[in-house]
Amino acid sequence: MTDNSRDVRLHFPLLSNTNYLEWSMQMKAELIEKGLWKQVYMEVDGTGKTSEEIVDKQTELAAKQTVKKRAETWAKMIQWVETLQLVHPHEWNSMVIWEKLVVVHRAQGLATQLAK
Repeated sequence: MTDNSRDVRLHFPLLSNTNYLEWSMQMKAELIEKGLWKQVYMEVDGTGKTSEEIVDKQTELAAKQTVKKRAETWAKMIQWVETLQLVHPHEWNSMVIWEKLVVVHRAQGLATQLAK
């Protein structure tokens, strides 16, 4: 199966104010499949390491990211959000975008639950 046929089959709703949990799971799966998840989340084994060593390792991993991969990740994330959601992911760094979306949408979800 070609990548183009995969893209045609792939469909999940754009990120809105009400579907963050579902969107984030599907977006993560899409980024993992495309080999882009490491641009969003850099997992470091912290066993036996100081917090400084962990930060150093994260910095090292970030330095290995290519401009092309960062651009691909950014583009993929931007393509899957509604126009009204574009106020959140205006940074170039996909890790910052993902964390901002987490904070914004978890807060909205909590506010919705409290309102009920």
